[in-house]
Amino acid sequence: MLVLTRKMNERIQIGNHVTVTILRIKGNTVRVGIEAPRDVRVVRGELPRVIEDELPLEPGVPLRLEDVFGADDWTADLSTLATS
Repeated sequence: MLVLTRKMNERIQIGNHVTVTILRIKGNTVRVGIEAPRDVRVVRGELPRVIEDELPLEPGVPLRLEDVFGADDWTADLSTLATS
C-alpha cells in the first residue's frame, strides 16, 4: 500500500487514465473526486460484494439500485442524499 499526504486541490494519478483530486477537507472527512474512464468501475469499499460478484456489468449499461439492493430495499428520499 502506498500512503500519501495530500492537500486541498492536489491530485493523485493512478496509471494513465485515473486521477483522484482532494476536493474538500472538513474535520475528519475528506471529499475526493475521481476521474476515470467509463469502463473502470469505481465504487465505495463498503458496498456489497454483489456488485462485483453477481452483476455482470457491461460498459455503457447503467447499474440500477434495485439490481444491487433488491426492489424494496433501495427506496430513499433523494433530497437527503444531496450534500454540499
